[in-house]
Amino acid sequence: MNQNLALLALCQGLFLTNNVVFIAINGLVGLQLAPQGWMATLPVMGYVVGGALSTALVARSQALWGRKVSFQAGLLVALLSALLCAWAAVGRHFWLLCAATVVAGYYNANAQLYRFAAVELAPPHARERAVSLVLAGGLIGAVAGPYLARVTRTLFAVPFAGAYLALVGVALLSMACMAGIRFPAAAQTSLLPLLIWRAPCAPQRRSAKQHSCATDTVCRCA
Repeated sequence: MNQNLALLALCQGLFLTNNVVFIAINGLVGLQLAPQGWMATLPVMGYVVGGALSTALVARSQALWGRKVSFQAGLLVALLSALLCAWAAVGRHFWLLCAATVVAGYYNANAQLYRFAAVELAPPHARERAVSLVLAGGLIGAVAGPYLARVTRTLFAVPFAGAYLALVGVALLSMACMAGIRFPAAAQTSLLPLLIWRAPCAPQRRSAKQHSCATDTVCRCA
């Protein structure tokens, strides 16, 4: 088996482990800390909203730093946000918990690209299988996530603080796996996300030829 793909599949499994634990406990911790009952699910929503808001930033980081460094940066965000969540749970800071889950959304958006990176680690004839293998790694999270949330619930006096600290360990393990992956040079220097990020081109000077050929103008602005 391709070692790079195996490590990336393990990273996918750890990512799903993080997601399962986050979804399982954020609402419960939110219920304990929220000023009003209806606000209990705001930390869960923050994780989703943070992921949506981070998509452009993830594209930018992938273009500037390449796959490996960008993925490691996402894991660092996962580690720091888990520490913030633990601090919020211990100190009973509801809004800090919400902010930490929004920040954690960057990791969510970043790790969504693992399955696309799998294509770059396999020869052309095996790319479909590579994507399937990495996605199958998510089964690890289906098993490890609920188990981790359950056994770490009462690890400390504050409920679920241990679960957040366990996610720090998950992030560290994933960083170690990511460090062992060798992405091809083409993947490290891809400029496609950067082209998507750029603002529209400056208006071109109008000329008789441009006025008569709209296609030429569009091509120059692309």
